[in-house]
Amino acid sequence: MSKKLSMKNISLADFGSFHVGGHHVVLQGLPAKTIHYSPNWIEHYEQDGTYMVGQMYVQYFIPTGDHPYKPLVFWPGGGLTGVNFETTPDGRQGWLDYFLRLGYPVYNTDPVERGRSGWAPYPEIYQAEPTFMTAERGFESFRFGQAAGYHADPDHQKTIDGTEFPAAAYEQFIKQIVPRWACNAGMAKAAYVKLLDMLGPSIVLAFSSGATQALELAQERPELFDALILIEPAGFGLNPCDADRMKDLPILVVYGDYLDKHPQWPDIRYRAQVHLDPILEGRGHAVIIDLPSMGIRGNSHFMMMDKNNQVIADVLARWLRHAKRP
Repeated sequence: MSKKLSMKNISLADFGSFHVGGHHVVLQGLPAKTIHYSPNWIEHYEQDGTYMVGQMYVQYFIPTGDHPYKPLVFWPGGGLTGVNFETTPDGRQGWLDYFLRLGYPVYNTDPVERGRSGWAPYPEIYQAEPTFMTAERGFESFRFGQAAGYHADPDHQKTIDGTEFPAAAYEQFIKQIVPRWACNAGMAKAAYVKLLDMLGPSIVLAFSSGATQALELAQERPELFDALILIEPAGFGLNPCDADRMKDLPILVVYGDYLDKHPQWPDIRYRAQVHLDPILEGRGHAVIIDLPSMGIRGNSHFMMMDKNNQVIADVLARWLRHAKRP
């Protein structure tokens, strides 16, 4: 059995938050508005003017003492915020705490358009309407339960046998879902460029559609990354990775269990292989791990929240100990 990683109590030298990125957009020709905030507070105002958009909220935690590790940046998926990494729906320790206890400086983000990063007017600035996740769709597509298996009462849910997701806390989980736009990937990546330029080469741990965007950014600006961990990236470009640009960047891609339980996941996993093949074929420092092949079973799309999330965090941390640029 592998030696247990040395964990510390959390002791912080500094913590706080800031916004990074963003730009002005000036809108003209919009109609005036009247807003009734309350029975005795009515405001008439012009909508024309300057709007700040494309900014990203970042919360940081710097451990005390020597911390020889590069900054670790958490990049959530679509319709999600940094809360995914803070804790689990049933109240257990999240990956943010885990990596802080190992001594990593952690930067947790709400991507552009999410949570405390804020929205912008649409369709004037965001070029499409937001989309929203239903409880039924999330229960199935995130591989928590069977088709038509959602029920607000946990006793009536139809979960996937052997799932590690804490399905009894699913109602708590869906409170984390926020609106998402399908048109803002460029703004999101621009904000992460600003953050990584500020921090210097960093370890980026990105999830789902966030992992897709992080991989695209790593191909464009590999010098911003010290290592890249992709948790179940959900989409890929039409062309294979540029092996020459990516050859020095350590990349770990992780997929969980039950990919055959939902029609979209086998194709996603296949396209991951095709897209990454150029750097998997001995020309780079990349590896794809399917957790069941390691004997780690039962994991959903949200493995950072699964009941065995600390086991998976150990896998990531051990890989990072050896993930060095040449």
